[in-house]
Amino acid sequence: MNSKWSTILLIYAFGLAGTSALGMMGPLVGDIARAFSVPEPAVGFAIAGQLLPLAFAGLAVGWLIDRFGPKPLLGIGLLAMAGCGLLNAHTSEFTWLRVALLLQGITLVTRGKDLLDSTYI
Repeated sequence: MNSKWSTILLIYAFGLAGTSALGMMGPLVGDIARAFSVPEPAVGFAIAGQLLPLAFAGLAVGWLIDRFGPKPLLGIGLLAMAGCGLLNAHTSEFTWLRVALLLQGITLVTRGKDLLDSTYI
């Protein structure tokens, strides 16, 4: 596969995974609260944990992009996103769900505007 197309497909897959992670959790708050026997505001706070890294980790990811380039970060981020998604799907502890959501938020930063702007497509 041509290097340009593999990079484009990797960015697309990562964007799709990241968008799914953010957009699909909101309607499930009631179900998650019942499954873990926690109040709905606690679930909302856990979901908001995905957004905190988006606000604060941009500078660190920018530095990592400058140091290692965008392609390795996309690959690592995609694998981490998949791992966090699997942990979300199979955990029986609310604490692990919160940890996975926070880590998922960190991996979302690697698909941010800085990464896409600096990609050498």
